[in-house]
Formats: sequence, C-alpha cells, structure tokens
Amino acid sequence: MLLCANMDKLFDNGLITFSNNGKLSVSSILGKDNQSRLNIESGMIFDLKLNENMKEYLEYH
Repeated sequence: MLLCANMDKLFDNGLITFSNNGKLSVSSILGKDNQSRLNIESGMIFDLKLNENMKEYLEYH
C-alpha cells in the first residue's frame, strides 16, 4: 500500500489505520485541527485494493 509521506508517518506511528474495506480510522490524539490541516477525517473511504497479505498486515497494525 503506497501512502504519501505524511500519511505513511501517521500510519507507522499508529495515528491512522484502515479497515479491510478502506475505511480510515484516525486516533483522537491527532486532534481535529491536525486532521483538518491534513484534509482527513475518520470514516473516509479509500479504494485500497488489498491482497490477503496486506489484509493480514493491516490486522496486525
């Protein structure tokens, strides 16, 4: 799964994650102001096209 640098850092630090259907979950630690700056919010849907290995990784993450 390719992410831009900002999203990758958030993902690696556990501040965002995705469900298998591509739904974004954002940690409350990030705060609404930062979410607004990044133009993200919980519940957004991304077309991730995940294979089984990626799904297992997301479950771990």
